[in-house]
Amino acid sequence: MPKTINHKLNNIMTNTDVIHDTLIEEGIATQEEICLVTSINGTNEDSYNAILYSRTGYRSLEQMVVQDID
Repeated sequence: MPKTINHKLNNIMTNTDVIHDTLIEEGIATQEEICLVTSINGTNEDSYNAILYSRTGYRSLEQMVVQDID
């Protein structure tokens, strides 16, 4: 996992911004898929985490980062 994820988590970006960018950058979901889910469920952290969980099994970006470190 790129160091940029850890860097973004420590910056002023919102969690939704970080998760959105990570989903795209890591190839977890396409922009079109994200747009579809957020248009149905709303643009919020829960929607992004649902995409992350559906594709990877991780419940949050933090869990993904911790699991990758171990």
